[in-house]
Amino acid sequence: MTTVNSIAAMQALNPATSNEVYVSGYYNPGDLGGGEFYYDSGSSATPNNGTIFSSTYTGTGRWFRVLNGTRVNARWFGAYGNGSTDDTTTLQNAIDYCGSNGFGLYISKGTYIVSAPNYNTPCLTIHDNGSFVEGDGAETEIKGADNTPNACLIGIRANSGQIQNVVVKSLALNGNNTNQSGSWHNTGITVFALNSDSTPLNVALDSLFCYSAYSGDSFEGGGINISGDDQSYSLLEYPTQNIIIKNCFCWGNTGWGIGTNFSNGIIISNNVCWDNTTQGITLWNTQDSVVDGNRCYDNGSVGINIEISDRITISNNNIHSATLATIRPFNSVDILIVGNNCESSGNYYLWYTIGIESGDGYNSGAYKTRPCKNVQISSNIFKSIGPDGFVLKVFTDSGGYDDNNT
Repeated sequence: MTTVNSIAAMQALNPATSNEVYVSGYYNPGDLGGGEFYYDSGSSATPNNGTIFSSTYTGTGRWFRVLNGTRVNARWFGAYGNGSTDDTTTLQNAIDYCGSNGFGLYISKGTYIVSAPNYNTPCLTIHDNGSFVEGDGAETEIKGADNTPNACLIGIRANSGQIQNVVVKSLALNGNNTNQSGSWHNTGITVFALNSDSTPLNVALDSLFCYSAYSGDSFEGGGINISGDDQSYSLLEYPTQNIIIKNCFCWGNTGWGIGTNFSNGIIISNNVCWDNTTQGITLWNTQDSVVDGNRCYDNGSVGINIEISDRITISNNNIHSATLATIRPFNSVDILIVGNNCESSGNYYLWYTIGIESGDGYNSGAYKTRPCKNVQISSNIFKSIGPDGFVLKVFTDSGGYDDNNT
């Protein structure tokens, strides 16, 4: 078997000399983009610059990558991961190939710069059912290009119908907010749910590092976002989406760490949300969801915010060092707050640990001013409230809570 140093060298090779080649690297030896290839003189398959390549020597036939296993490396499609080259096209090509051919995508260690054509568009989109994307944790960084508006670094949504059965894990998503400007906002990753379709999404976001999301307008950015598409502000019930967010670390975002809106059936578990400018975790117009075992600290206003939401369980979280409240139900109904540790520390002094509020919420609709009802508060620990603070502040008729707290 002949050995060459790059894909370009393979393409320039006379296949009559050798129709089986080992390539040491995509651009250079050792860059993880190489592999074994064979030449098919009769093929006219469309080159994808990852697993199928044209021959510049013959002008006909194709070089095919030998595939072993169930995982594809993004470097096979020419991604650099060097922190300076824009890798948007190569990463998207790899995502599309793996999604449509049943392979998992592995994005190896490196910093991959991504961009979008405008602020309404994700830099990268996962749109095939059954997609699986995985990196090397904090060492695989997807970073927004300087001064480049985008909706999010990664968007999960189908080209048509409901996206289903997607896993994204062990990536670092850097919004690069210190090098952005202008009137727009973004998130690290957004799952777009089609609420007109009752099919569950079954999406898992696992062990993601989401930081430095940008906001330069009146809206907030965020690390992780779950967003239903029915935003008429007239509904209070959405189909069950079955989305789990677990083991993620969201920090330093201009806005919140983890947010949901127009959602149902979300589990947010064992995450850390730290030093985000507004809320650690915020649920907005969300139903039948659980926030359990998270740590929210040093966030700007509220640790866990529940707004215009129904049937939410907030349990076993460690929440401290917010400036307004650790937990805040607002215009929400059937909320269980149990087993949480709520405190203030350092230079943060809580106005109240739990605030039950109603008022004029965002946009319009009668439900925007509905009172909180059936808020059950039990077996929580409250400490270090701060001067002139309250353990519990009720701004309207809460509809039921108890005092079995410490």
